[in-house]
Amino acid sequence: MSDTFPRGIVDALEPARLRLLVEVGRRGSVSAAADVCRMGQPSASKHLKTLEAAVGVKLVERDGRTSRLTDAGRIVATHAARVLDTFEAMEEELRALRGGHAGSVSIAASTTPGAYVLPSVLKCFAERHPGVDVAAPSVDPALVVAHGL
Repeated sequence: MSDTFPRGIVDALEPARLRLLVEVGRRGSVSAAADVCRMGQPSASKHLKTLEAAVGVKLVERDGRTSRLTDAGRIVATHAARVLDTFEAMEEELRALRGGHAGSVSIAASTTPGAYVLPSVLKCFAERHPGVDVAAPSVDPALVVAHGL
């Protein structure tokens, strides 16, 4: 961690706060961002103050009912959007893995089934589960029987 940031910055940079900052930049209003993030405006203001304290610079300039990101706010929001996209991608990949739509399968087959039966079965499986990597090496029939493969 850099010496630039105060201690505890990781705790302050939690996803809900990052999303709030990104939404302020998109919507030009703390109230509108708070609505999208499903929180009250006073709570949103507190979250933004926590972010500002964590990074040590002002992130949002308020002018009546409108708000805009400062230069620092735009930098943080740009990186925050990337972090949030990464979290979303991680969630999607884990959801696919849990649902059997991603991962890997290894099937051992002796020469004849490996050459004549498995190709059509694996083609059908691959069409139904494109996110699953399949390995199907042809092995000595004695190994398949001996190891229950």
